[in-house]
Amino acid sequence: MGEGAREVIDPAPGPAGDVGPFSLVRGGPFRRLLRAVRLARDDGRDVRRQSAALVAITWAPMVVLGAAQRAATGRWPPLLLDPSTHARLLLTIPLLVAAEHALHERSGRCVDRFVRSGLAAAGPAATQRVLALGARLRDARLPEAALAVLALAAGQAALWGLAAPGAATGPAVKASAAGVWWSLVGLPLSQFLLYRSLWRWAIWSVVLRGLAGLDVRPVALHPDRRGGLSFLGEPTIGFALVVMGAECAVAGAWARQMIVDHVPVRSFAPPFSQIMVAEFVVALAPLCVFSRCMQRARFAAVRQYDAFALAYARSFHQKWIEAGGTEGLLGSADIQSMADLANTLAIVRGMRLVPFGSREIAALLVAIWLPVVPLLLASEPLHELLRRVLALLGAGGPG
Repeated sequence: MGEGAREVIDPAPGPAGDVGPFSLVRGGPFRRLLRAVRLARDDGRDVRRQSAALVAITWAPMVVLGAAQRAATGRWPPLLLDPSTHARLLLTIPLLVAAEHALHERSGRCVDRFVRSGLAAAGPAATQRVLALGARLRDARLPEAALAVLALAAGQAALWGLAAPGAATGPAVKASAAGVWWSLVGLPLSQFLLYRSLWRWAIWSVVLRGLAGLDVRPVALHPDRRGGLSFLGEPTIGFALVVMGAECAVAGAWARQMIVDHVPVRSFAPPFSQIMVAEFVVALAPLCVFSRCMQRARFAAVRQYDAFALAYARSFHQKWIEAGGTEGLLGSADIQSMADLANTLAIVRGMRLVPFGSREIAALLVAIWLPVVPLLLASEPLHELLRRVLALLGAGGPG
């Protein structure tokens, strides 16, 4: 795309009424700012470019200021000894940038497949209205402005000691130039990117709800066991990167408590469980809006295929059992047809009522658990940790 070219971000009906490409993330004030400073060029290197630039803006000056203070006083600012600070800037920010790219690609493919599948009886015009609403929400200035204000408020709360958002305490922040930079730049920017990612996911939830209202007619016999709607879970895998970014910030805060306050890792089990449940709900609940149409499709298909199977089985019984003749039985396709009919009924009856499965759940589990693995490894010897894991899985002795 040339420097002066205009980025096409809004869905638009084609000349034949087809719905144009949709992007969940390519729009909004912050996106326009990234394009203005040439950090967003859509050339395949945006993730690396934006991650490097944002880390350079947030983390590098803070380290330089901290090094200057150490040279002058002989001591590092407490902020730079806090693992949560580095986790937010070096892990959370790049993960949120990568999540935006993943959500753009996966949500775009998802919408394209939905349109091409013909599963919605309402037609392309109704689909266009749903996507246009999503585009308006994505491009709206007020929500991102409100998110920026909230992020700046978090930084001010840390600066003046009004709150400790998982990093340094107020007095430690105010005592150093590095802490001021963290409060005015690093923390607000990382928080804004997190809020913005959650806002994008809320927009996707609105889009899914709109698509679910277009008289969607799943096909119960589809081999994906989700009525042909399994592709709707694809953006959830992109959202898993947002979950991982948030978990990195949380794990950094817990690491600080383990190092400074000697808090045992087991004390984090209750909040970790609560956070995990909340993240699963946020990630998967938007897809449940399709459960109603999937239940209708399954109920209707079970009734129809049961009636068909009954008629076929009755004919089979009359032909091969009641008639008592076995001539021609060897090599007949009737028996194989009965087996195929049984498999068909199994697929119909096994249709799930949500358009997500083990792939999406596994992606979320990895995103949730991976950031806390270093805390578990640091809390006890590796062999003891493996023994406990095996015991939990039922492969070892009692824990």
